[in-house]
Amino acid sequence: MLKSILILGAVAGLVVAGVVEGLRTNRWGESEGAATATAGLTAIPASFGDWVSTDRKMDPRIQRIAGATGYMDRHYRNQKTGQVVDVLMLCGPSGSIAAHTPDICFAGIGYAMKEPTPVRRNLSVPSMEPMTYWSARFEKDGPNYPTLLVNWAWGVHGEWSASEAPRREFMLQHSLYKLYVTKRVAETDKDAIQAAAAVDMFMTEFLPGVKVALAEPG
Repeated sequence: MLKSILILGAVAGLVVAGVVEGLRTNRWGESEGAATATAGLTAIPASFGDWVSTDRKMDPRIQRIAGATGYMDRHYRNQKTGQVVDVLMLCGPSGSIAAHTPDICFAGIGYAMKEPTPVRRNLSVPSMEPMTYWSARFEKDGPNYPTLLVNWAWGVHGEWSASEAPRREFMLQHSLYKLYVTKRVAETDKDAIQAAAAVDMFMTEFLPGVKVALAEPG
């Protein structure tokens, strides 16, 4: 009797784990919630304040590898200061979106993280919960490749965090967003500090509009 109970318990555990994993990876197709989450990307402002943007196309193969059901890839430029940042936002099943970090993604195009570990940064944005995000410089050998300050976080409904274990933290979410804000920097630490400040200023203006676009329905 005890043996049968243990076997049934083990089977039930495997079934539950399989269902959770299936939901996280959209194994049974895109759900209505996932479709709504993906559609929210189209509502993110293309311009705000002094910032204007141009859209860019992602290689379908890269989108497929990332496991993204949708994306927003834009080049934002401040018409007053001339500051430029690149913004990529991915949306998809939590299992896929949580799996890839920049040290893996950027390695695919020859970039390596300069620091041993990324830095967790804090940012207060009006009308939002205090957020955290990861930040690190990436370099590629060769004189014609710029150093990149890459900043990233995961989020749900427009709130963002620098999770240390995104697969576990967001495992019960059907859909997950991942935000990249990238800025070119010079080799000096001084320029990296200035670039980090420029990224903070951009996100302070940008994220309230994102929050509205990705807010939970109802």
